[in-house]
Amino acid sequence: MKSRRRFWITLAVVAVAVLLGLFLWRRPHGETTLGPPPQQSSQTSGGRQAPVSATTAGIEKRGETTANDPRAVSLLAAYATPITFYGKVVDEAGIPVPGAKIKLEAADNPAGDGSSHYQTSDRAGRFELHGARGLGAAVWVSKEGYYTTEGARGRNFVYGGVRSANDPVNPTPDNPAIFVLKKMGEAAPLVYVPRKSIKVPKDGTPVEIDLATGRVAAAGTGHLRVEVWTVNQGMDPNKSEPYEWEVRVSVPGGGLVERVGEYAFEAPETGYAPTFETGMKKNAERWRDGFQKEFFAKLGNGQFARFYLRLLTSGDHFFALESYLNPMPASRNLEFEPKKSTSSAR
Repeated sequence: MKSRRRFWITLAVVAVAVLLGLFLWRRPHGETTLGPPPQQSSQTSGGRQAPVSATTAGIEKRGETTANDPRAVSLLAAYATPITFYGKVVDEAGIPVPGAKIKLEAADNPAGDGSSHYQTSDRAGRFELHGARGLGAAVWVSKEGYYTTEGARGRNFVYGGVRSANDPVNPTPDNPAIFVLKKMGEAAPLVYVPRKSIKVPKDGTPVEIDLATGRVAAAGTGHLRVEVWTVNQGMDPNKSEPYEWEVRVSVPGGGLVERVGEYAFEAPETGYAPTFETGMKKNAERWRDGFQKEFFAKLGNGQFARFYLRLLTSGDHFFALESYLNPMPASRNLEFEPKKSTSSAR
């Protein structure tokens, strides 16, 4: 997401710089202005994309013509750069995925959102998109029954904008852009607790949580225990002064291990530690007021769970928790599918 924001910000900066230069350059010579473009529809009845004209590409003339204005012509040409896109959708094993839905968002509007174009992958997993225009394009790929990996969520390509060394090469028929979808496994009937905030004392007083409900449990009855020691009493929160804090996360009678990987859904058999501890010294070089991690947990009753934990030691001093519990003892399957699971929002 961060890379996508940087991509659109870069294109916007280029457009604004050219627009500003054009305005300053034209002021002594006349009253030419740049206005927002009209909204447009790019989808044709045949599924192909209709070409975008110079008028709908992003600049509306008012007053004098821009035909002899090199900067306006340059900007107009950049927003009207043709985009012909070639891609291929495969699964994690490299097998083509037919029937995947593709959305290409073209940066063809200097005053707002760009136009969207759609296609579907064929039996070989391939697709082509024609008729779009713009400074650049962002591409999303999805299909029911598959996870959309990071490289298939708003992946950016530059056409009429300024290209950097990190931008991917634009695809061709012989070298299509590859998008990977991960096939979903067999989900288990999990107990899901949506993310919620729970206040925690600063003096190390334990807070125990029942992962089946997300509620604070009585001492000695919870699945998860969180203890925090924070030394910021009497400090002005507006000054953001560093202070010392420590946290201990434990699973009474069981253990926990850090979860690594977006699609890691099976809890490991071994490697569990009774506690996880971290913290910050006041003079730490890269001081932070908390942390966030995901864990697998082996509970004292033989059940397995995974959970997300984010601690914030400043302000109201709380931790955010989101959890998935498999109620079947000894089952390590923690892949979630809402239709098969129960949710506890209490």
